[in-house]
This record gives sequence, structure tokens and C-alpha cells, in this order.
Amino acid sequence: MKYTLLAALIAATSLTACNSNSNSSDDYDGYVAQEPKPAKITEFRNVVYASYMKDANDQWFDNPHSNEISDLNIAFMNPSANMDKEGIYHPDGHVAALSTDKINKLTSTIQKFSEQNPDGRVFISFGGWRDSEKNESDDNIIGRDIVYEKIAASPEYRENLINDMMDVVNTYGFDGVDLDWEYPQVGDGANQYADFVNRLADRLHAEGKYFTAAIIGSKDKPNDDGKGAGYLDVALNAFDTVHLMTYDMQNEDHSSYKDSVNALNYWLIERHLDPQRITLGLPAYPRHAPTYGVLVKDDKHYACRDTVTKNNTTHYYNGLPTIRSKVHLAKDDYHLGGVMLWELPCDDIDPKDKDLSIIETISATIKQDTSYRNICDTHKNETGWIVYREDDPMKHYDW
Repeated sequence: MKYTLLAALIAATSLTACNSNSNSSDDYDGYVAQEPKPAKITEFRNVVYASYMKDANDQWFDNPHSNEISDLNIAFMNPSANMDKEGIYHPDGHVAALSTDKINKLTSTIQKFSEQNPDGRVFISFGGWRDSEKNESDDNIIGRDIVYEKIAASPEYRENLINDMMDVVNTYGFDGVDLDWEYPQVGDGANQYADFVNRLADRLHAEGKYFTAAIIGSKDKPNDDGKGAGYLDVALNAFDTVHLMTYDMQNEDHSSYKDSVNALNYWLIERHLDPQRITLGLPAYPRHAPTYGVLVKDDKHYACRDTVTKNNTTHYYNGLPTIRSKVHLAKDDYHLGGVMLWELPCDDIDPKDKDLSIIETISATIKQDTSYRNICDTHKNETGWIVYREDDPMKHYDW
């Protein structure tokens, strides 16, 4: 598979100049970033998001760890929405000052992570799932952030937000910004998104900071046209890394192995992205059931399978064997820049349960640390522990 895939990637990339698609920047007349990017990060990364105000994070950061996480994306900060009594937003691009409690939590999280991971990187993430157009649009599109759309459409508000983002980065010493805008729209929205990210990229890169983005894993999100057209090539070129949200791709069965393969083939072969600038997204949750961490607290067997049935409904997630298989998929088969997990407090991060942890399993798989055994490794020869999905075949690994 490796030879075939690499040959396909080389062939696809060599045709970039003579192919046309709906993501082409030929008709784009907005700003294009000029500043050189920082040096490409070449090590395989374990990127983890963490909503910094969740107390559950403390179970991780208050206990000894050593470089399991390479990049911590602290979520989320956002511009003020300024909603009126009719539910209409009037943003001006400014990010409100944090409360004392939020400042203390944020600085504590950064300090603890940096002590555990001296070579790690810390990003501030803007955006997240907000779906904020309900009172302003009758288009029935799920997944629009009207606040960011309005800011990007205004040169004044756009500049306000970029300035405030840079102030946040420099105030707290972040290594860069991660933008999780869910989701840029096709047409004018795609152009405004591209213009915004290129301007922000130049500001960050001029100071040696990184710029990453979370983007759709699937090309056929309901807000898009089936060709990922919310993301013009000129927008994708602005980022140092893109994190593929290869989850929430279906209603229940939202992060299968085969969907991850399909997503990678789209973004790598059809859209010609550099593999080392991509991370593969991994979920720590089913969509409509308790998080992975809660599930395995109730029953440790759930760590070694990918489904749970609640109220006569089958819910899907990624158990530890599938997590390990996806890390190998990203690292060995597609030679990506890393994997990304949403999110730390959804994992089982109890220090007494290291053999249940997704993050520990990812880290050991990356490092090929054969001294680490998760609970599925311990019980792999016992009947009833590991349950593989017959409808989602994948290669399984001991390490």
C-alpha cells in the first residue's frame, strides 16, 4: 500500500498546475500571504485539544506526565457576538477581556503543560461548533458561524479581530493560533475566509508563530457542495498544518476507519495537500452517548470495542484497538504529520487508569513503546474482551 499511495500522491501533485476544480483560486482577488512560513515540523505529532475551563483537565495536568502530548490546542476564545434582543449579532471583531478566573485557569494550564512537555507547543484555538445563524437565516444549513462571517466581510472588523488575536498570542506566549471556524461557506464565504486567513497568516508568520486550522474531514458536509469548496486552495496554502475533523462525519457511525481513509484520499490526492502538514482527527466520544471516559468507567470492556447500545440505539466511537490502527494508518501508510484528538477531558485521564487512556495509547503507538500495555493488550487472548467491527475492516496491531 505504501508504494502505491506514494506514487499516487506524487502523480497527483505533479498534475496540480494543469488541473482545474471548484476549489481553484483562479478567480480569487483577495489578499495572498507573503511572509515565509516557519520551518516545517517533521516529527509525528500527538495534537490534543482541551477546553481549558473544564476541571476534568486537572486530572491530567496535576499528575506526572512526560511528552505524551506534543501540541496542546487550548479551546476556545472568540470575538464578542454582541447579540441584540431579537437574536441578531452585531460583532465588531473585538475579543472581550477574560475574567480573573479564566486568566488563572488559562495561565495554569499553559504552565503545567509546558513543565510536562518542555519541547511541546501550545496554541490558542478560536472558533468551535457554534452554529450561530439560527435567527438570521432561513437556509436550513447546519454549521454556519454568522459572527465570523460578518467579521470577515468587514475590513474594519476583520482587522480588529486579527489585532486582538495577536494580542492574545503575545500576552500569553502562545506558539500560534488554531482556527476552528465551523464552517466557511461556498461562494463569497469561501473568498472571505481565504482573505481573512491569509492576512492572519502573514501577521503570525512575521513573528515566527504557527498557524493551524481544523477543517472538515468529509468533502460533503451539508454546508458545502460535495467538493470542499468552502476551502479554496489559496486558503489552505496559508496554514502550517490542517487538522482533519475526521469525526462527526455521519449521524451515529461518525468516525469509521473507512471514512478516515476516504477523507485522506480526498485531501491528499484530489486536493494535493502536503501529508506532513496534515493530522488525522480522532474522537474520544460517541455523538449521542456519554464520552469514552464515562463509558469505560462504567464498563472497562467498552475500551476494546467501537459500539455501545443505549436505549435500543447503537452508538459508535473509537476504542483503543481502532485508535492504534488509525495512528498506524496516519504514520506508516500516509506519512502524515500526526494525529489529533478531540478532546482531553473526554478521555479517561484518571492516573489510576493509564491502561484505559486514548492519549497514552496514541503516545505509546507513536513511540513504539512496547513497555506500555493498554487494557486490550492485557486481555487480548480472553474471550469477549476485544470486539472488532466486521463492517469496518482494518489491520490491527500489537503495538
